[in-house]
Amino acid sequence: MPVHLDPAGDALTIRLEGDIDIGCAATLHRLLLETLNPDCPGANHATRISLAKINAIDITAVQLLWAAEREAQSTGQPLASADAWPAPVAELLRHSGFSRLPFSADAA
Repeated sequence: MPVHLDPAGDALTIRLEGDIDIGCAATLHRLLLETLNPDCPGANHATRISLAKINAIDITAVQLLWAAEREAQSTGQPLASADAWPAPVAELLRHSGFSRLPFSADAA
């Protein structure tokens, strides 16, 4: 499965692997809502997004990640990247017009 939750360690990690597209958007959305919900069991835990094994990502998934990043910032929920965007994916997104990627401090 391209999107799954790994509860190991001191944080919940949403792992994204392979092609992240509209086909897995509902799962990604559900996991983001669950982990960012301050009323869920284990509230105030850190949530991480693992990006390193993404082969491709579509606009739907990028929008979900941006929305999650904004929601976490506005509510104070700890949310961060577990690792960097794969260089080919980041480069393709930048060439497609994205000046910044979710969970990335650099601007193109």
